[in-house]
Amino acid sequence: QLCSSALGSEKMSRFSPQHKGSSLKYRKIEQLEMDPLFLQYIQTYFSGILHEKIGGKVGVFRSMFFNKPAQGGVPLGWHQDGRNWNLSISEEITVYTALDAQRRKNGCLTVILIHTEYPIHTVRTEQEIEQYAPKEKRVYLELETGGVILQKIKLLHSSLVNTTNYPRRAFSIAFIDAKAYCTTTGEHYPQVWPQYCPAKSWFLAPFTVMG
Repeated sequence: QLCSSALGSEKMSRFSPQHKGSSLKYRKIEQLEMDPLFLQYIQTYFSGILHEKIGGKVGVFRSMFFNKPAQGGVPLGWHQDGRNWNLSISEEITVYTALDAQRRKNGCLTVILIHTEYPIHTVRTEQEIEQYAPKEKRVYLELETGGVILQKIKLLHSSLVNTTNYPRRAFSIAFIDAKAYCTTTGEHYPQVWPQYCPAKSWFLAPFTVMG
């Protein structure tokens, strides 16, 4: 998915399963567990927490590259992950890795440190924001390059645009039980630990990723 703020066109920035050409303006690239470098990172550094929190076999709902291009990016409204994922086994944890230094001025992750189930998935109106995400409760998760956040799924979070001349990139992995499937489609998801097993329903070819 290319970044709509950089292109000035929603049509050109639609999410689709193909490469859209060489560009620094990608907003998201999914299915990175299919790439050997990203898979090695997943399997090498997180085996302990995956075994403790999930169990013997671990899958991913998504493993995604996030980007806020220089002087742009898409603002992310307040929301909780997982509310509309329709998983047969509830999701466990997201691991967020900073590929660049994350600062307030380049749109770092902003959170409300209360782990609760809100009555709404996305906080949109001024009244909702004042109730659930008031300024005095916001925490700006500034990170150095290589910093990692272990994020519970219910964490209310958002991010603003990048006002700097440098990109703000990150790698986010939403881990789930490898037995989990989508309750509306029956789709299963890739297993990444202790070994990689692709999801047959949408595995087409090695290193085909969503952009």
